[in-house]
Amino acid sequence: MMRFSIMVGLVLASSMARADDNLPYSPSADVPDYVATMTVQPLVGPTAAYTRIVTHHGGWVRVEEMQATTYGNPAKQISVTFRGDSQTGYSPVSISRETSTSYERIRGVIETGQTQTHGSERCAVREIQRRDPDRSEPGLKWLSCVTADGIEIATKVFVNGSPFRQSTLVKLERRPVSAEEVALPAKLLDVAQWLHFDDQPAATGVKRQPDFAMRMHWKGAVRVMRRHDPWIYDEAA
Repeated sequence: MMRFSIMVGLVLASSMARADDNLPYSPSADVPDYVATMTVQPLVGPTAAYTRIVTHHGGWVRVEEMQATTYGNPAKQISVTFRGDSQTGYSPVSISRETSTSYERIRGVIETGQTQTHGSERCAVREIQRRDPDRSEPGLKWLSCVTADGIEIATKVFVNGSPFRQSTLVKLERRPVSAEEVALPAKLLDVAQWLHFDDQPAATGVKRQPDFAMRMHWKGAVRVMRRHDPWIYDEAA
């Protein structure tokens, strides 16, 4: 029971992170260049609204929000996210690629027939299916509002029927965007910046974490974690 409870929490926490929609939904790679400025409003908890800027060119995007930058390809469901750390100077990195066997992949899209207007732009509401409809899953629902030329300008996420987070368009610029504006800077993947933990003074009174290996299962999802201080290997599929 303990293993099951832990896994439920981990999977649901992962779903909440994905509900943040780091990458915009894209119906295809054939979307015009654009820069969209949006307001993201958490509807649960104390987190204040924040700004998201999405820059798109040739199927690739750069998303800037809350001291984090994500580079990716929505149609291919590939993303690389860098988060700044002002205290250590390091940049935590998250790399994701959804495949045909990934738990969180987009499995289908439903046209709801509804339309909305955001920032003078008209869009059609679509429900993005990320879970197997034949399984009993946490009650998560993703809505995306997409313009006629394929630009996502609004989103809304529900948890068990209650609104969890939404984003709305502030400004949309359809303009030429260079490849350099959305290209992943190679220097950000230089692992040398992660190999100098011994240079950092140990925090006073902090007990060294024990090494461990752990494998968890929940409804087809598998998560493997191994720790050898200060490194952690974490794989979910």
